[in-house]
Amino acid sequence: MGRKITNPVLRMYFVYNVSTNTSTCTILDCPHPVRSGCHAGNLENHVKAFHQNEYKELLKEKSKVSSSCHNEYEPSSSIVKKQKYGPLDKMICVTKTTLTNVKLNKKNIIEACVQLVTTNGRPFTLLNDTGFRMIMDPIMNSIGGVLRTQSYAALLKKENMNLCILDIVTRWNSTYLMLLRLIELKPFCTDHQLINTDLFLNTRDWDRIDNLVKSLQPAFLCTKLLQKKDLTLGDFYGIWIQTQNKLNLINTSISKSVLHFMKIRQDKLLENDVFIATIYLDPRYLCLLNAATKKKAVSHLLTTWSLKESLSLTAIAIENSNKELVEPAALDDDSNSLEKETSVITDDFEEFIRTTSQPISTANSINLNNSINDIKKKIEDFANTDRVHYKENVVQYWLAKKNEMPQLFELAEIVMAVPATQVSVERSFSGLKFILSDLRSSLSSQMLENILIIRGNSL
Repeated sequence: MGRKITNPVLRMYFVYNVSTNTSTCTILDCPHPVRSGCHAGNLENHVKAFHQNEYKELLKEKSKVSSSCHNEYEPSSSIVKKQKYGPLDKMICVTKTTLTNVKLNKKNIIEACVQLVTTNGRPFTLLNDTGFRMIMDPIMNSIGGVLRTQSYAALLKKENMNLCILDIVTRWNSTYLMLLRLIELKPFCTDHQLINTDLFLNTRDWDRIDNLVKSLQPAFLCTKLLQKKDLTLGDFYGIWIQTQNKLNLINTSISKSVLHFMKIRQDKLLENDVFIATIYLDPRYLCLLNAATKKKAVSHLLTTWSLKESLSLTAIAIENSNKELVEPAALDDDSNSLEKETSVITDDFEEFIRTTSQPISTANSINLNNSINDIKKKIEDFANTDRVHYKENVVQYWLAKKNEMPQLFELAEIVMAVPATQVSVERSFSGLKFILSDLRSSLSSQMLENILIIRGNSL
């Protein structure tokens, strides 16, 4: 004896032919009226996909049938042991440990959340409450993972197709990669949309997904290029401008929005003296700076050169002072005097005060001013240099100009050493776990830093 059919979909909207084993939809203007077999689940999916109004009536009828069956088989209170019930037991009735078969989609949940705030007057902060997220996050994560179930994963593997990618909030580009993979699986979704309505997307939806992927592609490529090793600020600026150019060519609402915020960020970048000074010494993108920005860049480069020369003169003064201190006194043979002199040399704090209190001599000051005037002219003349193709390596460019422009080469070494991204720092942190282990926990901080620098430069 077979199961008793409780789903009213067959008697409401279909006529079953036993000889041909087909069910014919009785709803007017049905695009696919003939269905094979009389399985209630397949027939219900058909009504849900093509007849929304009739599907609502079907749900109402199913709820009536379900309530009548529940009352019919409800055991008497005299047999069942009484249990304590709280106020939530009347509101929630869960019969399974998981809710993967709940007929919901993301659109329904979003509309319900909007209704909570607008119609029901709940505060908007409710959506961020931890208790509400504990309920909604598992449901939202389960919805949309239809293609990752075991059955569909096996079908995709059989057809030599890749599995779908889920969107992860904390992972870069996961939304773009998810939509890109969905476009790759479009033929599969189209072939199975009649069996599973969750895979059904109309032409407008596919077009919107395609436009979204095209709009996000330049930003995706930008993030990949910014992960390169030894990236200078000039390389970063070139990738930035190239991404803006691609977004401008796409000319969609999303690409225009991304482009707008990139330009706002670019204005902030061009206010940074270190950034524009590096671009100034990069012949690939020097032409993109205006006159006012070039003037600021020259000023910062002069300040950098002045600081460099001052440090060099200070280092020379310290070296000369140390030489004088270590020379033996010709007229003083007193051992106490020698001990006092030795203690001065080994006293780091006294040496620091002594060296910092020594003013730069007048001759050194004149030499510093002459050096600044000389480098200023060379920096200003560099603005007239010929442009280099954007694919050229700026580091190799300055290595070739080392003998021709030694002073500018020293400046380029300083400003281009500024890291453009945090990739180098992240690589250092990744390498740290291989150095500082349980067996090496006694390493001093200085020794650890030295090993980390050697490892970072050797990779």
